Amino acid sequence: MLSILLFFSWFTNQQYQVMVPIDHQLQDSKKIPITYTIIGDFDKNRESIFLVDDPLLTWDELFDIAKGLQEKWNIVRVHGRQQSEEIKKLVVQNEQVNWKLAYRFYNQQQAVMDLEYVRKAIVGDQKIILLGQGSAAAGLLHYSTNYPESVSKSVWLSPLILDVHKNLGFFTPIHKLSRSNALLNPLLLFYFSSQTSLNLRDLSADESLWGYFSSFLFPNFQYAFLRNVHLEDIATQVRLFEHSYAFGLANDQRHPFGNWLREASSDLWVAHQKERFDVYGIRYDQPMEVQEATLILAGKFDLLVSYHSYEVLSELVRMNKPIIINDGHGLTALHSSGLLPDLIHAFLTNDAEGKVRVFEEMKRLGLYPARK
Repeated sequence: MLSILLFFSWFTNQQYQVMVPIDHQLQDSKKIPITYTIIGDFDKNRESIFLVDDPLLTWDELFDIAKGLQEKWNIVRVHGRQQSEEIKKLVVQNEQVNWKLAYRFYNQQQAVMDLEYVRKAIVGDQKIILLGQGSAAAGLLHYSTNYPESVSKSVWLSPLILDVHKNLGFFTPIHKLSRSNALLNPLLLFYFSSQTSLNLRDLSADESLWGYFSSFLFPNFQYAFLRNVHLEDIATQVRLFEHSYAFGLANDQRHPFGNWLREASSDLWVAHQKERFDVYGIRYDQPMEVQEATLILAGKFDLLVSYHSYEVLSELVRMNKPIIINDGHGLTALHSSGLLPDLIHAFLTNDAEGKVRVFEEMKRLGLYPARK
């Protein structure tokens, strides 16, 4: 009965709106509504955890990392400007997309300034806790380097940070699949790389290719991303362009994921080559001030971002060292173990005994520690 009540309370949520400038770079800009959802009850005396939608992350994935946390914290889901009809009317003119305007209105700099408006509207001067995974976690890192004074704690699960990976020349075993790239659907390859926990490091190229094809036969290898992420959406293409720009300006034949990012956002690349517009990225020159309150959790078998990138990232923005476990980019093995909510809870409450219990169980399951 208790589990049923908790499940029901998770879905007793209410939606609200905050008015934000349609273009934060313009003084006296017209304002548009940004929707956010309060999950469960809101208590002004509790800290608030913010989750932010991202075009490359499904709500199911956000739900999975946040479930159970509403018992101790306020949970706020920010839906973002990608749903704005007002922006779409400005961007699509005579049935043609103005891609320069599309980037101007949908880029992450606008998104993080929206989030600051939402924070102030909900909690005023109170700091917030950030929780995200993959592409969404990368967006929250962008926010943290712009508004470090607004953040008390952060939990980032495999943030999709590609510039550090690319600039330092790190590799992942995905290059074993690159010679068979003609056989592979790029979107399926991205999905596979996001979800698999296979250790391709110890496999030959042929064994890796077999692992790729056989993974789609498993009933638990779900297609939520393919069903819910629409690559034709303008905001989605802008997000792909941002990741592609961070990955590098030139095609990398050894990394089919990098090539696919560029191809999937080709209209934006064409527009950028015609008229070079400013592209905004994470401000590594603005170190965060919450050095002792950041958890980066990543997989040693990550096919999208080398785990060494997270070690460098922790130095660049002066955070705790990342925890690297025997898992892939999506941390699917950890999710399946059911230990992730306990780990997040122990970190946010600084529960030493809870951390020990979780790590002992992770050791038992072969997830931690990862050998380097």
